Amino acid sequence: MRIDEALRIYLESFRLPGEAPLISLLLEQFAHHWHESNDCPFANEDAAFSLAYAIIMLNVDQHNTNVRRQTTPMTLEEFIANLRQVNNGKDFDSKMLKEIYFAIKNNKIIMPAEQHGIVRERYLWKYLLRRSETESGIYWYALDDHQVENESRCSVQNESNNQYSIDLRLLNAPIFAILWSPVIAAMTFMFDKINFNHNSGLARKILTQGFTCCALLCSRYGHLDNLVVNLCKFTSSGQSNPLSYYKSQVAAQCLFGIAREYANEIRESWSNIVELIITWFSARLLDDALEIEDFALGGKKVSLKRNFIQKSTNKNINEGTNFLSSFYSYFAGNQQSEQNGGDCSD
Repeated sequence: MRIDEALRIYLESFRLPGEAPLISLLLEQFAHHWHESNDCPFANEDAAFSLAYAIIMLNVDQHNTNVRRQTTPMTLEEFIANLRQVNNGKDFDSKMLKEIYFAIKNNKIIMPAEQHGIVRERYLWKYLLRRSETESGIYWYALDDHQVENESRCSVQNESNNQYSIDLRLLNAPIFAILWSPVIAAMTFMFDKINFNHNSGLARKILTQGFTCCALLCSRYGHLDNLVVNLCKFTSSGQSNPLSYYKSQVAAQCLFGIAREYANEIRESWSNIVELIITWFSARLLDDALEIEDFALGGKKVSLKRNFIQKSTNKNINEGTNFLSSFYSYFAGNQQSEQNGGDCSD
């Protein structure tokens, strides 16, 4: 392993102190171990120590903001010139120094203890992956009662040492129980903030590869209702914003695709789906060909098309008014005739 690559791994495990004597002591131990582990590629350990120290100084020179404000970053020629005759009176391989220079320039040596945010998380994740390949990456997992019952079926015996290795499928449920909430929240946030006019392909990918694949896991390990409720939030009509309306259409397609595929696993969120259909029905947004099967009527299909109430025209209103006027005149005329007849008899 090249010395700069080994130095990166070495500086991951602790925070480099600011005192020069302590830095020298740490680098002496590093140079001694690296020089012996790589079959003594340099003349002596002092050469390895000097090169390691020069790499740290190069990293500071190239990436420290305060240093860059005061001086011009070191060039490749200057870096090679500073290391002339350091290898016990001889020069290092120029090709190796060139590779080290550009490796440090393009990829900063990051010390996780001094970083924050996404930089620290990415570096710690890489460090965890490297540790998983060693003996320190072996972890114990406590099985619950249900998993203990299935251990005999899911375990494989290793004939060499008579040990049993647990099938990793047993870990799917507890891992998903930890990840489902942040995963659904992240997909919901991305789909909500995305501009469908410029990133329609990404939005569809979030639905097809994100929500749909997550629905498969939710149907197996639970929490499918939470996924359906989050999708229902995007299926409003959005008539004031045509762009939002198109996004709601795509979300509705994904929602009802999930409902059709995993109908038996959906529980409480059916109320959200029915409420959504009622809202569309009241707003006359359902297609005329949309039908449902009425189990109470022996499998007959009922159309969800909303019948419009035909309003009375002016002609009908006038005819009704004339009819009432005639009826009133006839009734009033009969009353007058009866009164006149009574007067005559008197």
